[in-house]
Formats: sequence, C-alpha cells, structure tokens
Amino acid sequence: MANQVVHEDYVITRLDYTLSEKDSLFFRYVSDYANAVFPTPIPLWPVNDHNHNTFATIQERHVFSPTLLNQFSFSFSRPLETETEPYTAPNNILQPYPGRQDITIAVTGLNSLGANITNPFRFLENKFTEEDDLLWTKGSHNIHFGMHVRRHQLNSYSYTYWNGQYTFPSLVAFLTGTPSAVVIAPPGSDYGYRDFRDIALKPYIHDDWKVTRKLTINMGIRYEFQTNPVETHGILTNIVNPPFGTGFTKVDHAFKTNPNVHNWDPRFGLAYDVSGDHKTSIRAGFGMFHDPAQTYVFFSGYVGTPPFLAFNQQNPTFPIPFQGGTVAPPLARLNVWEPTTRYTRPHT
Repeated sequence: MANQVVHEDYVITRLDYTLSEKDSLFFRYVSDYANAVFPTPIPLWPVNDHNHNTFATIQERHVFSPTLLNQFSFSFSRPLETETEPYTAPNNILQPYPGRQDITIAVTGLNSLGANITNPFRFLENKFTEEDDLLWTKGSHNIHFGMHVRRHQLNSYSYTYWNGQYTFPSLVAFLTGTPSAVVIAPPGSDYGYRDFRDIALKPYIHDDWKVTRKLTINMGIRYEFQTNPVETHGILTNIVNPPFGTGFTKVDHAFKTNPNVHNWDPRFGLAYDVSGDHKTSIRAGFGMFHDPAQTYVFFSGYVGTPPFLAFNQQNPTFPIPFQGGTVAPPLARLNVWEPTTRYTRPHT
C-alpha cells in the first residue's frame, strides 16, 4: 500500500496574566486543521476528508479572602469533520440525478465501483460553556459549590444512500446493464440536514470534612440536567407508539420524554489514617454518575427519516431508477418512541 499524505496544521496558544494580588487570568486557544485525500482502487472517486477543530478557554480567578476563592471560566469548542467525493465518471454516466455524487455499483464477486454510499456528510458542533466554582473554607470544612451551563448546537447533515447503490448479481448482468436492485433517495425525499439544540445545567455542592485528625469524609451531590433536544427546522419525524402507530409522525423533541430530569448524582467517600502516622490508610467511596445521551447518539436515527428517505426497487432501470416496476418501503433508520421506554438507541 502506498504512503498516504495528510496535511495538518496544529496551533496552541496560552496566556497567563496576573491582574492583581487577588485576580489572575488564563487564556488558551487550540486550532487543529487537517486535509487528506484518500485514494480508491479506481482513481476516479477519491475521498476528500476535511477536519477543523477549534477550542478556546478563558478563566478568571478571584480571591475574596483567605477562606473564599472563586473561579469563573468560559469556553467554546467547534469540532468539524466533513467528507465528500466528486462525481467524475465521464459524461456523468453514473449520476442518476444532477448535482449528486456518482452512484455505487456492487457486482457480486467483484470490487465495488463509484462513490461511497455514506458520503457526503458533515458533523459540526458548537458548544458554549460557562462554569463558576466557589471554594469556601469554614473550620474543618472545605466546601465546593458551583454551576456548569452548556449550550449545544449541532449543524450537520448525512446523506447515506443519497447517490444510490445498484446491485448486479453477476458480471454478465453488469455488462448488459440489468441490475437486480437499487437503494437510493429519490428527488423530493433527500433532505438530510438536522440542526439540533439543547442546554445542560449542572449545579453541584461538595464538602471535604475533616472530622478528626484521622478521619476525613467527602460528600456531595450533583444534578446532571439536560433539555430534550429540538430541531430548528421542525422536521423531526418518528414512529410513535409502535406497533399501533402507523407511518411517520412529526415530533417536537428527540425523545418522547426527557430522560435527564431525574439525574441526581450523590457522592460519598472517606479516608481513615489507622495509626495517625500517615503510613496506613483505609479509603472507601461511592458515587452515581449519569451520562446524558449526546447528539451523536440519536443524530443517525433522525437523518434517515422524512424528509430524507432511501427507497428500494427490485429490477430497476439503469442508470436512472424508478422508471417502472415496484418500489419497496423506505429504508429508514429511526428511533422508536415507545410509551414505556425513556430512550432506545437508533437501529436499522
């Protein structure tokens, strides 16, 4: 296999500045920019891969008193990944609909031809995060409390089977232009953009309590709340209340009910110095942790529902499908909205 060249530019900048005896400032910026072209066995359909990840953080620390310290930070992250493949077959002979990538041709016993059925796609996130943390020392207690707020934007698209895949059962069928099946999104059902929005709120309080010279107890609680994501264009559709629901129904949120309303996470721990000489200690801890479903978990389930649908057709016309014959039900990826289930993973 030949060497693969990837062009990447990575930049990191950091600034620390002391404003006064009680105030200090910290700033960091990271940029990671990369482009690569991945060749294919037949060099007509190279994969153009582009990544540009940007991260920035600014933080300010203020000392109110020897026993009270506050830290505030704002951060922004913007990861981006895209892939495309040009339509380059001579005279656009593998392009069933104008402006799309070339189709994929699958011939039994041979390597596939054409562009990849999972392209083009883009995954772009914007995350705006504010955090404020306060440390208060009171006698034998070190009390931490604060709030994490994160606003999330996803502006992405996925066009799986947008260009289409023709299947030929043999070399003879391929040479005579008689495919056995095609999977493709017809015009009018090929809108794969999904722009999700949600907000996370995470207040917490934690206490490190030095009960005695030998015993320290750690205890706290955190609330991991996240709103039920919405789509800015109002085009989320799903199968509601299966098996009684029929067809796709417009829905307002990614989940039927918000699975992140009761995310209470307690913590408890202790450290005991057995002899008081710091040579032997006994430690124990307990904690509950919630991992709220992030957008990439359910995103793939919603880009495969109306207004984007890929249809199956047996014995189609080539190279432009749906000129005759029967069309099978849509090939759709969906999240199932069940009355008794708070969350189900996308499935095909």
